[in-house]
Amino acid sequence: MAKQDQVDLSPDAAVRVFVRWRPLTKVEISQKNAEVSCEVKEEDETSYVLDVVGKVNNRLRKWSGSGFAGVLKDKDDNASTFATTVEPILLRVMEGGTGSCFCYGHTGSGKTHTVLGYGEEFGMYYRAATKVAEMLKAINDKEGTDLAINVRFSELYNGKVYDLLKQRAECHVRQDADGTVHIRSQTEKFADGRVRVRPLHAVTCRDAEEVAKAVAMGTSLRTAGASTLHDQSSRSHAILEMEIVTKELMEAREAVIQAESELVPVGKRCTDIKIEEQSKMYVNVDGEWKFTGVQIDQARIDAAEAELKVFEERVKAAEERATSASRNGGHPCVGGTLVFVDLAGAEHGADEGKMPGRSQTAQERREGRQINTELLALKEVIRARAQSQGNGAQGQRIPFRTCSLTMVLRRYLIANDCACVMIANTSPSIEHTVKTINTLQYAALVTASSSGRAKKNIVTNLRVTR
Repeated sequence: MAKQDQVDLSPDAAVRVFVRWRPLTKVEISQKNAEVSCEVKEEDETSYVLDVVGKVNNRLRKWSGSGFAGVLKDKDDNASTFATTVEPILLRVMEGGTGSCFCYGHTGSGKTHTVLGYGEEFGMYYRAATKVAEMLKAINDKEGTDLAINVRFSELYNGKVYDLLKQRAECHVRQDADGTVHIRSQTEKFADGRVRVRPLHAVTCRDAEEVAKAVAMGTSLRTAGASTLHDQSSRSHAILEMEIVTKELMEAREAVIQAESELVPVGKRCTDIKIEEQSKMYVNVDGEWKFTGVQIDQARIDAAEAELKVFEERVKAAEERATSASRNGGHPCVGGTLVFVDLAGAEHGADEGKMPGRSQTAQERREGRQINTELLALKEVIRARAQSQGNGAQGQRIPFRTCSLTMVLRRYLIANDCACVMIANTSPSIEHTVKTINTLQYAALVTASSSGRAKKNIVTNLRVTR
């Protein structure tokens, strides 16, 4: 159920939050679990109010939240979910912008099923890849371009980032002075002093099947384990990126990496020369530094700095060419990126839903604490963002640097930069009332970021599901 076929794709549109209510599992049905009561009411022309009644310790517990863009009930399969949530934001991607889809919920609520799917029930990413590949093929056939999809797949586990398409190589997260976050993957060192630092490995794909192969390869390396609620619970966050590229853009980016690698030994040599010359001026005598009277070779330092400037200009020129290749790639869609974020299952202790005959290991408890810490950091980022928008304090600090998760997701949490949706996955089992309400409370917090924002550029292509 979603509102009047309307999707807000304006540049300042906030995160649009959908609630997905999965059906009871076979185990839950066999155990004759009662279901949480869920009532959906219209709030206004663009949103819904959700009223939930469950039971905790034999006492009724009620929850009500508003501002949801849609509520997908147990009869809505992945096809209708895609048409309602993800398909509309493909327009932004095909315009060269960014579209992102976050999936959130407790372990076993259906997050990974929504994003990746199982068997013939294709997930959001595959359906999106199919649509994008079809559109790119039509453009290539008509205009003679060579558009393709670059796939990147990373995992955040226990506070560290891993490249799932490069043998799960550990990555390093760095932030520039301007706030831009970079994920550095494989580092290569050469005998001549060059150091080549590559970004996340990208696999170039021409159709959805090639994308699926890349995703399957990455998924096989993703950290999983058993939890109290799900015997194949993902114990990490996963970020899947699909970017529209051209051969020229990829070559230009490779040239940047090469120029940066050539700059490293030159920069080191310049620094070494400065230190060497400066050290000539002083000598340590019995623990005291004394002036030697030796003059530094300023001409040598100047020559080293001049050489460094030449190589810095080469890097700058390579970066400008890469930017130009993205902006002038032969079609507006070049550089367009679609991002899927499968957040790890939120664990809230051992108060409910234990797997029969099994308790958590010490490692799983540590993993659960780490996941909770990261999700709390993400929640605080969204809270600060919502408060900033609500009181007009645009300069208010948002704690993106709290953890690797929030640093990596920074660009996708700034609504002005992308069209963003969140699917809050929930369980209908009354045994999971606390976890379901926790998920809905989180989702309601995200909807708060929409308060007071203008509604414009309405695109009427959102399918209504019932």
